[in-house]
Amino acid sequence: MEKKDLYHEKVSPSELTKVRFCTFTDSGINTPNHWHRSIEIRYMLEGRMVCYIDGNTYEMEPGRLLLVNSNVIHADRTKGTSRYILVQIPLDFVRLFIPEIQHIRFIINDVEEQSDKLEQIKKLLLAMKKLNDEKENGYILKFNSMLFEVLYLLYTDFSEKVMDMQLKKQQKNIEKMDRILQYITQNYKHAISLKEISDVVYFRPDYFCRFFKKYMGVTFLEYQNELRLSYIYQDIINTNKPIYEILEQHGFVNYQLFRRMFNRRFGTTPLKVRKNMAK
Repeated sequence: MEKKDLYHEKVSPSELTKVRFCTFTDSGINTPNHWHRSIEIRYMLEGRMVCYIDGNTYEMEPGRLLLVNSNVIHADRTKGTSRYILVQIPLDFVRLFIPEIQHIRFIINDVEEQSDKLEQIKKLLLAMKKLNDEKENGYILKFNSMLFEVLYLLYTDFSEKVMDMQLKKQQKNIEKMDRILQYITQNYKHAISLKEISDVVYFRPDYFCRFFKKYMGVTFLEYQNELRLSYIYQDIINTNKPIYEILEQHGFVNYQLFRRMFNRRFGTTPLKVRKNMAK
């Protein structure tokens, strides 16, 4: 299976709509902290999911809607299967219609607020799903009109301005994290020393530790193990390779530590996961 950069998700939009829209089924996938240059909307249909966004935790259940702004670090944890509508709208596309999008942040708290506008967005997403599933003649015209209605509601009812100073600081930090996480992704199979990773952005090791924990929400070692665990999980459910071979392939040499981490994350053993997925 091709390894992707989990830290910086590459969004592949439709040629017709210029956005990514799908009904996504998540079979207990463990996604470490990452970000993308798109606005992401999720509307839960089935199952449960825990999302970690910029240091905050959100419990997702059917009927809940979640929005992740562009370049915001987030992670997902699921146990069992969940299904949700996934919409990813590239920032370059939005900028064509909202030139100041770089200075705007969207805020939706589906736990505390139950507004008519929020319910309207949910109804639009369900209608867009129906159009996308059935694909009748001319559906793309109606789909796009609903997409712009969603963007309009977000812009008029769920947006706030971001200060220039705050934006510049965020961009500098994102650029540093880009270099750090790209290096980890390319070299995670061997034990990366603290000095080695600190030198990537010319930080002192002690400052690097504080910087990484602040912006990623986990320590450097925790992230490296989470990344390995994500790739290992994918190989467990998608290949028939022996577990020890998968661990060696991804640089995990401590099998006992791996068992504890896997059980803590998924509540079961690797072999049981593979058996359940086979069913």
